Amino acid sequence: MNTKRIVFFSDVHGNITGLKEMMKAVRKLENVEHIIGLGDYFGWGAGHNDIIDLCLENNVILIRGGHEEILNLIDRGEDNGIYYPEIYFTHDWLKKHLTQENYYLVTNLPTEIRIRLNSAYTLIGFHAALNDMESYTCGSDRELEVLEKAYGSLEENVIVYGHYHEPHVIPMNGKLLINCASIGQRRNDNLSNYTIIEYDEKKVAVIQRQIPYDKDEEDRLIQERGMIRRL
Repeated sequence: MNTKRIVFFSDVHGNITGLKEMMKAVRKLENVEHIIGLGDYFGWGAGHNDIIDLCLENNVILIRGGHEEILNLIDRGEDNGIYYPEIYFTHDWLKKHLTQENYYLVTNLPTEIRIRLNSAYTLIGFHAALNDMESYTCGSDRELEVLEKAYGSLEENVIVYGHYHEPHVIPMNGKLLINCASIGQRRNDNLSNYTIIEYDEKKVAVIQRQIPYDKDEEDRLIQERGMIRRL
């Protein structure tokens, strides 16, 4: 049977160095139908327009994350001053560095994507939870009843998200809950995470991978571009 692939990544958090390494690896895969980003493309790392350019060059489908929505809230004056100072620094930094076209693009992205894989499996992807891009129900340590409340009512049986930076696959009442983890901010190591969904006419498989990136180069870019790294 013809196996197809969808690649998911999330939480780049400005790590252009890690994103480049992931894209190099993905370009070696065959039969990739889609590459999908699940939000939080900026913050803490040095990437700005180059992240968007790299994604567009590789035909990535971009979904909005919490950091992109925070940009909207600050722009509309609906933030109520509740965020820590690094968030406001990042907002101002992105306003200065992103082109107007790219700023508009990332703040107006869709918040979810739905794909039918085959007759038995349908997929939904979003940043954290449907209609809640800041939900912390998406961790592997959450109780089953918390996961059931967040994801149990969804019609789709393959549910992919990010936000919580550690990878996991959790079976739950006939569904697969999949965290594709973080490209750019995972316990200060130098590993970028991404997830491959392989499927054919009958089956679905989940493959979670890590790839190293040059942390020294990313740190150099942060200093060169005047960004701040979250401690």
